[in-house]
Amino acid sequence: MNARKRIDNLVRRIKARLPGVALRVDAPSRAAGDWFVDVGHRGQSFTVEYRPKLGFGLSSTPADGYGEGPDEFLGDETSLLKRLVQLTRARRRTEPERVRLLRELRAGRRVTQNELAERLGIRQPTVSTMERREDVSLSTLRRYVEALGGELRVSARFGDEMVEIKLGG
Repeated sequence: MNARKRIDNLVRRIKARLPGVALRVDAPSRAAGDWFVDVGHRGQSFTVEYRPKLGFGLSSTPADGYGEGPDEFLGDETSLLKRLVQLTRARRRTEPERVRLLRELRAGRRVTQNELAERLGIRQPTVSTMERREDVSLSTLRRYVEALGGELRVSARFGDEMVEIKLGG
């Protein structure tokens, strides 16, 4: 299915699932470019980005302008539609994957924010702030991972070559 048909199908499905939705489609200037669909529903705003080679991205539209790309990536339009409906019904915003990562690491090890704060020698609100930050320094990330009992490893890929970067500490 070509991109235009895929977007038309998505728009039709969004209208069917979210009555009263306002939609605006922004087609790319070149055939292989990215498509954008602005979605407004009951005071909430989202942007759907379709990248023909990558799939669908979804972001809560920031009040102050454009973001840095989609917060969430979904593989197909059915998954995108399900997530969009879920967010609108719950009156929630999208969450960038990089923001969810720390919280999910901690929760996956059944450690509370209070327990982690104690291990790090900081207060619980500081842990909460760390988990919500979009950009965490490597030293902070290393301390966080080590407090959970793990070891942080950083690597870089250069074509077929993988190089591990040693962290000080």
